[in-house]
Amino acid sequence: MIPIILAGAAVVFIVTERLLYFRDVKRRDSVFIRKLEEALLRHDFSQAESVCISAETPLSSVIKIAIQYRRLNESDMREIIQGELDESALNYERRISYIAVLANIATLLGLLGTVVGNIQAFGVMGSGGINSNPALLASSIATSLLTTAGGLFVSIPALIFHNYLVQKADRLINQMEKTVSQFSIRLTGRMY
Repeated sequence: MIPIILAGAAVVFIVTERLLYFRDVKRRDSVFIRKLEEALLRHDFSQAESVCISAETPLSSVIKIAIQYRRLNESDMREIIQGELDESALNYERRISYIAVLANIATLLGLLGTVVGNIQAFGVMGSGGINSNPALLASSIATSLLTTAGGLFVSIPALIFHNYLVQKADRLINQMEKTVSQFSIRLTGRMY
């Protein structure tokens, strides 16, 4: 049970960290976009770059690259921006895959507990023959059921949160790509 509890604690930590990260990035991006809009309305690209640097979000790092390379031709700029988009998207996806791994580990540890409990139960039955100690037999079966339940108790919510966080990260990445596209068009005056 201890490894299952540790897996559960790791899942709780990762889920909490990701939810707080997403909330913080969303808050910082809304402030960032407002300040960036103000700088771009004045055509103050150095101020816009400063706003990007101070925001420290995946979106701001991509837009900073777009501002720096705004004078390149369209295909070169698109290629550079896409590379930065791909790299910045990893910030949203960080550690999420560990949740699925921990869910699988918890399930397998529960199964291992079931096997060990059943081995103990058959050992009790084998050593006592027909007159086996029913309390010892029940204890071995309870151990196997407890670890199975513990593994499932960790893995089911972990998989639910994993899917939620994957969808949340995908939505944020799509929103980032859309926002970068809009700002790239404004920066170059060309279609992007």
